[in-house]
Amino acid sequence: MPVPDIVAVPPQAYSGWLWLLALLLLLAVGAWYVVLPRLARREPGHPGTPVDALRQQHHALVDDAYARYEAGEIDLRALHLEYNRLLRDYGTARTGRDLSSLTARDLDRLADAGPLREALDSFSEPAFAAESDAEARRATETTRAVIASW
Repeated sequence: MPVPDIVAVPPQAYSGWLWLLALLLLLAVGAWYVVLPRLARREPGHPGTPVDALRQQHHALVDDAYARYEAGEIDLRALHLEYNRLLRDYGTARTGRDLSSLTARDLDRLADAGPLREALDSFSEPAFAAESDAEARRATETTRAVIASW
């Protein structure tokens, strides 16, 4: 039985639409890497709540708590508990995630929560100890600094 001759077929080029599809996919991937970081850098918070207004509101609440401490309405322990609550409320408004019941370990997992975590750590001893050497003025300054910087 004779074997048929193998016919050589010249190579075929890809069709034009396939090159166009490849170009569009490359552009889409490039746009993804350009747009996504810009979206991630936007200031978090609830829509319609400018960060400056949120900061002013919480600075006023800090001032109010300190004024109540100065007037003798609350003691040092209650002041630190109030600052703890205010910082957690502020963090909730900034991140959009409820921080009111997060543990210290949970706060460590949040990106850029270092200043908040450090302030809450410094407030835990005066808030829960029978006696403390904490200072109300320093706690007030710490709370205002966290709100201003975070």
